[in-house]
Amino acid sequence: MSYKNLIGKNIKLAFTLCKDLADDVTLTQVSGTSFDFNSGLTTEVEEADKVVKMLIYEVAAMSKETNTTRQKVIFNTSEVLDLNKYSTVTHNAVVWKIGPIISTDRFVTLAELYR
Repeated sequence: MSYKNLIGKNIKLAFTLCKDLADDVTLTQVSGTSFDFNSGLTTEVEEADKVVKMLIYEVAAMSKETNTTRQKVIFNTSEVLDLNKYSTVTHNAVVWKIGPIISTDRFVTLAELYR
């Protein structure tokens, strides 16, 4: 067994051992957008929904200046693969947009969500 597989299995185990701290969320990934020159609107293409584990590690208070709520989360990189600004996360019936990706490697992805 390689170290990559060993670490990947331990990351999965860590998310499993978090039990109720790691929430099941629906990740909607959109591969990109296309532009319609007739209507002047962009349209999203190729949506894919999947349920993944997410661990919230910081929740920021609501900003009065921008009227947004932000939270920092951890995903298993093998589950989410490539996050982009068009992706959304549905957590407890609330849709969160993907903000900046703080850090990512082959095992965990730290991202900021906002709504």
